[in-house]
Amino acid sequence: MFLVGILLGWPVGLFLGLFTTLPVGWIIGFIVRTLRIKKESGDAFYPDDLSDSDEDENEDEDFSDNSDSFGGGYICGGIQNLTYLLDGSNLLRQEEESHGISLDVICSITDYLKNIGANYYVLFDANAPHIVKEYNSADLARFYSLLKNDSSHFRLVPGGTIADIPLLEEARRNPNAIILTNDRYRDHFNEYPDVLNDSERRLQPMQFMMDGSIWFSRINLSIPLKRGSWNRFRKT
Repeated sequence: MFLVGILLGWPVGLFLGLFTTLPVGWIIGFIVRTLRIKKESGDAFYPDDLSDSDEDENEDEDFSDNSDSFGGGYICGGIQNLTYLLDGSNLLRQEEESHGISLDVICSITDYLKNIGANYYVLFDANAPHIVKEYNSADLARFYSLLKNDSSHFRLVPGGTIADIPLLEEARRNPNAIILTNDRYRDHFNEYPDVLNDSERRLQPMQFMMDGSIWFSRINLSIPLKRGSWNRFRKT
């Protein structure tokens, strides 16, 4: 455009320069803005820092479980013969307001169930590792250790999915299975009326007691809550 300015005079050259470069700038700006919006929407649940190369090597492993059965027993009897299905992501949040995201509730329950010889399975939503890392990174190693070293009991659903459906499917398949959760699964009532119409028996909500225990009132089950430090899991 410099040569055009010399040949045609600087006013014409300036005019042509402005009206040929502005559209190019608009196009480049539109492309950059589109890529930025796409990146931000993709980061809503999976932040970039979770995929950094210097993070725990466990994050590169696939702990998701695609099986359609937990292998629970069908034997009728007492609490030892029930199959306990733990809604891991729901139980992670039971102390969120007071102590933050924590595996203490889950591990207290599973330790107790293991000691009495009961069948139990813990199923987490696909984004559970991201939740643990964001709110309680100190507990991330324990979380991955459970998935890696006790995969017969601790499982992660495939990416982009939640644990509600496989939990309800197993409760439907196994008449002796109960779900330990404070979720009522109202969004799934039309698909699983046989399970949710019997929610007094099939869904077991928990509450914290003054003596430091976890109590499931519907089955009269009291479990000691174990923790290292109450302040360790407080959100900052």
